[in-house]
Amino acid sequence: MLHVMSAESENRKTEPGVDDDPVIDDEMVDRLMGQVESEGLELLGPDGVLTELTSRIMNKAMEAERTHHLGYEKGDVSGWGSGNNRNGTYPKTVLADAGGIPIDVPRDRNGEFSPALVPKHERRLAGFNDLVATRSRTEASGLADWRVSM
Repeated sequence: MLHVMSAESENRKTEPGVDDDPVIDDEMVDRLMGQVESEGLELLGPDGVLTELTSRIMNKAMEAERTHHLGYEKGDVSGWGSGNNRNGTYPKTVLADAGGIPIDVPRDRNGEFSPALVPKHERRLAGFNDLVATRSRTEASGLADWRVSM
């Protein structure tokens, strides 16, 4: 199972479905908003910070899915001669609740990998937030293969 988390959040013990602390705390939001203001960045829209954040989270989650599919971490020698390897990514823009999100969809050498987050041939992610919430609840019960926390 691949986990992308901070040590602090890894040490938190909560019951499934109960979250005492937000994943993104006020300090992190204040720091991000300060950077948006000081650098004159857009918050919303195709070049906005929220679009970039969503894209980066989706890319990280799909990479974790591919790692699980292949059965070894990137650069791990156990993948040598395995018959299937990482084969880069291809760009794709998916339509989510907030607009177009540019992503890099991972692929494998044998063409067998299809990410659950963005299935092959899908362009619209209706209910993306519901999907992430469902994965988070599933992960809390120990059934998910990935989680991404800030």
